[in-house]
Amino acid sequence: MLRNDFCIFVISHGKPENDTYRQLELCKVQYPIYIVIDDKDPKINDYFLKYGKEKVCVFNKIQYSFKCDMMDNFDFDKVIVYARNACYDFAEKLGYKYFLELDDDYKSFLFRFGYKKSKNIKFSSMNEVFNLYLRFYELNDKIKILAFMQGGDFSDIQEGCVLRKSMNALFCCIDRKIIFNGRLNEDVNSYTRINQLGDICISLPLVQLCQRQTQTGNGMSDTYKQYGTYTKSFYSVIQSPSCVKISILQSPSSFRIHHKINHKYCDAKIISSKYKK
Repeated sequence: MLRNDFCIFVISHGKPENDTYRQLELCKVQYPIYIVIDDKDPKINDYFLKYGKEKVCVFNKIQYSFKCDMMDNFDFDKVIVYARNACYDFAEKLGYKYFLELDDDYKSFLFRFGYKKSKNIKFSSMNEVFNLYLRFYELNDKIKILAFMQGGDFSDIQEGCVLRKSMNALFCCIDRKIIFNGRLNEDVNSYTRINQLGDICISLPLVQLCQRQTQTGNGMSDTYKQYGTYTKSFYSVIQSPSCVKISILQSPSSFRIHHKINHKYCDAKIISSKYKK
């Protein structure tokens, strides 16, 4: 059965024909889907024509620029942090307690079995996936954000473990509201800060999203190309210098500057009661 307290937000810019919405349609998702765009989007009327004005949530970019700490003195605004914060307000206005934030560049959703085996999620099973994730999220109120995993996350975990991180595809709750900060790397900035404060951001190793490379196509590609991954990653160093540093991310398909998090110092630990005073 479908819940009546949950919806999906696809955050987009300049791509009315976006990959994520098509994948949700292929998966026969029955939950309400809204497209979140900013008031500066040059294709705003194309979104209205395709989805209908009632399904397109438009926020004022200048207004939301004052609702978070951008952590710099730059002036470019082609970034996602405004939309992430706006989704909380849209969910509350529309009457939903829980919502899922998605980017607009997902090629598929996969069930993941261990390190290598995976199977494409099709037909109506995605509704059940949402229900199970929401049930887990609902029962664990210390979790601020719950996330799907990305492909690279599976290369460095043991089967069955959870990762104390939440990036990209985020389950959120209006009663557990956070403020995303930083012009770039806003999801990493947020989960490191939240984990250090003793709350929890996690990803479950069950469902993987597959997305296009971050520096191809529209969206924030131009921003990444102009300012580079060093600048992007350094926002998280500014946010949490005790546990984040600049490193090199190396894989068979890429070699680039990236942030590296020492979870030994990032994630708050449970201390034995024998130390209680």
